[in-house]
Amino acid sequence: MIKDTRRGIIPVSMMSKESFDDFYRRKLDMLNIKLKNVIKGSIPFVVGPEYACGMCHRRIKLHIDGRIYCLSCQRPWGLSKAQNDVVVEIMRGYPKLEECADEWQEIHGKELPREPRLPRAKYGDAELGRQIKAAREKMGMSTHDLAARVTKVRGGRLTERSIRAYEGGSAQPSKNVMGQLKEILGLDDDNG
Repeated sequence: MIKDTRRGIIPVSMMSKESFDDFYRRKLDMLNIKLKNVIKGSIPFVVGPEYACGMCHRRIKLHIDGRIYCLSCQRPWGLSKAQNDVVVEIMRGYPKLEECADEWQEIHGKELPREPRLPRAKYGDAELGRQIKAAREKMGMSTHDLAARVTKVRGGRLTERSIRAYEGGSAQPSKNVMGQLKEILGLDDDNG
């Protein structure tokens, strides 16, 4: 709670030596509260930097209909036009990392001890990715077709995005998925 310092209550950010990560997370949480007031029946939430969106690197997600969406670049179809318009307006206020770093430095009177953490890059096998793509294209399959034929361990279907990540070398298929890809695409056993 941030109150007037003239009454003896200090702002939250000055009560302790708040880390930049905590400061930035608090900014995201305030934005999330606004979203919760607009989106009923589903759950918007803030994730850590390691779970940020792979496309836009933002950290506010929405859980709806058993799926998780990035509220910046993957808004679900379950929102009404009015809700979507309000969400777009709220997301325009998404805190910029550089501006927050400047604000944190001004409050704490010191430089950031290190660069703010960014999501860790995921690494796959580029050669395996090329082989998966070549085999898929040789069979005349789209990424959608291939993804629809692969089942995850817990029963869900693989996404096209996952197939593109495997083919691009930015992600590595699990043993379960790799086994299915080998069978569907006729890949050699020396892969994966």
